[in-house]
Amino acid sequence: MEMTSIFDTHKIDNTDVIFASVMCNGKTLVRITQSNFNSIEEVMQRVISMAGKFMGVVRVQVRNMTQGWSTGMAIASQRRITSHALTSPVPAAPAMRSGTQYTIPW
Repeated sequence: MEMTSIFDTHKIDNTDVIFASVMCNGKTLVRITQSNFNSIEEVMQRVISMAGKFMGVVRVQVRNMTQGWSTGMAIASQRRITSHALTSPVPAAPAMRSGTQYTIPW
């Protein structure tokens, strides 16, 4: 059985209205409603960069209000990180995605 990820199944057109939020320990760090995204990766990069530094597990919720789908994922960090650390390759082991969860290698 082939495993598909949300990055393959949840498509975004740049005219779609996207609602996205980032929550950490019950506190909303970011909440946006916006268009002009071309992929779910773009949405993730935007909201994580807006969230700033965080430590622990955050819950990212992305809803495509135009197409009618919603998905959520958890991102874990063992130290305070910024969005640049999430999107930059780590020399020893680059960040990998598995299913609907980012794996941060440290």
